[in-house]
Amino acid sequence: MIQKHALPRLAVFTVIVVAASLLTGCAAKKAPEAFWGDPETGLILAYRMPEKGSLKYEITSTFLQSMDMGGQSIETESTSMTTMSAASRGMKGDDLLLTMTIDDASISVDAPGAALDPDMSGVIGQSFEMALSILGEEKDLPDPDSIQYDLGPGGKRSAISSVQMLFPDLPGRPIKVGDSWTTVDGFTEEGAGGDMTISFESVNTLVGFETVSGMECAKIEAEYTGRMKGSGIEGPAQWESEGELEGVSTWYFAYKEGILVKDTTEGTGAANVVAQTPQGEMTIPTMQDISAETVLVK
Repeated sequence: MIQKHALPRLAVFTVIVVAASLLTGCAAKKAPEAFWGDPETGLILAYRMPEKGSLKYEITSTFLQSMDMGGQSIETESTSMTTMSAASRGMKGDDLLLTMTIDDASISVDAPGAALDPDMSGVIGQSFEMALSILGEEKDLPDPDSIQYDLGPGGKRSAISSVQMLFPDLPGRPIKVGDSWTTVDGFTEEGAGGDMTISFESVNTLVGFETVSGMECAKIEAEYTGRMKGSGIEGPAQWESEGELEGVSTWYFAYKEGILVKDTTEGTGAANVVAQTPQGEMTIPTMQDISAETVLVK
């Protein structure tokens, strides 16, 4: 289950009051700038949603893994693409209520002696409901098993996982260029051969401003570190894995509209897999290269 928290959350009352006033029709009483502050004195970042229509995001990722099996390198590459729309259902308290629809999806896995291209037609067009706090915490997600696809030998996987960390966490206080805030994220990926839990800590820094897709955006750079830990059974072997990862994410937030516009991530990981086999214990060093991008396309 995803656990996602923005730190610190002091002064969150200011953000909540400002965003709630905008979304309940009080905008006519104040200048628009009152709701997002000023780059010189401090921006107030908060998620908002258009009352009509929807936001569509394309989420792509590439994962390269190299395993050293007794001096022989075994490489696996997987790529995925999901297009997902978010439509507003209004607000409940300080949360945005969203209907998420999977508009398109594809996955391919290329491993030695095997290539997987699972049929995703069963998840395309599926919808589910969730909530999003104005600071970016995803809430009330459905059971991950409610929308799944079959990855063959890898077992069934959740199609909902791509939204579990879609929206970066906001600071909960006014910020200026050079200001930083820390976020802690994590998730567990379950598969037929075992489970893997990954936890992150990111230091986000407002580095400047850029116009992206015609919107004035705050540019945020996040340096992250994390840990991976998993275990499971593959055939006759029981395995455990533990390792570390690090990387950099750059994301763009349209602060006037309250919309995530773009998020790109590059990272690396290193872990040791210890397998107990009928022939004895085997330690398998692994290396990963990870890249991902989320782009607002509508």
